Amino acid sequence: MHQNAFSRTVLNRDNDITEDFRKDVRGQSLGFSMTRRLNNGAWLDDDGMLHMAYRGIDVPVVDRKDIRILGDHNVENALAACSVAFLAGVKVCDMRAVLAGFGGVEHRIEPVREL
Repeated sequence: MHQNAFSRTVLNRDNDITEDFRKDVRGQSLGFSMTRRLNNGAWLDDDGMLHMAYRGIDVPVVDRKDIRILGDHNVENALAACSVAFLAGVKVCDMRAVLAGFGGVEHRIEPVREL
């Protein structure tokens, strides 16, 4: 509601509610999707490769098996992060390095003790 022509937006294209927000975006918008190819945003292909696409140029970023934190929710977070990073001017090679190198937040979901 408070955007202008210079605003930037990242939307989950797999969610009906956020997909509906697209019509109201006033500035630049990118999406992310686990289920379909996007022309403007990050998406996951059937082989498990994360892609970053913008205005007809599509660049593979990283294979999901190379993301160290497990789970579909983390792949979805990685896709969202790629779109945000792209809007901030981050190069795909830097996205690749961070996604392949990030092992999660220390002490998060770590075994503490077996009894």
